[in-house]
Amino acid sequence: MGKYKPRYDDLSKVSDIPTLTGKTSRNLVEIEESSQRAVAESPEWLLARKTNSVHGKAGRYDSKPELERLGFKVLDGPDDLFYSVKAPEGWDKSTKGLWTTVIDSKGEERIIQFFKGALYDREAFLNIK
Repeated sequence: MGKYKPRYDDLSKVSDIPTLTGKTSRNLVEIEESSQRAVAESPEWLLARKTNSVHGKAGRYDSKPELERLGFKVLDGPDDLFYSVKAPEGWDKSTKGLWTTVIDSKGEERIIQFFKGALYDREAFLNIK
């Protein structure tokens, strides 16, 4: 599993002026990236419950049938955004910023997952190739 790479290399460039939330923009970025890091670096695989398309049909669909078709064992999820899954043998993932790439045992990119862990707007979905 690849190490999480944050969106912001240098948080000193992010505003330290308090927002309406009472937190600074820097604090909000730290909270968001901490949430994303927890998902990305967890030894437990967490994949989004929603996918953007199924068999070429655009829309938001439950990802479970497609994940099972790829060979994942889908377990119950920790929350409303993710399923906990057991990946097929030899599959790996890496995360950079808001995006996680899942590759199969042959090195082929199979899934791209988006996750935004902001306090005010949490969202996760995946695209299956």
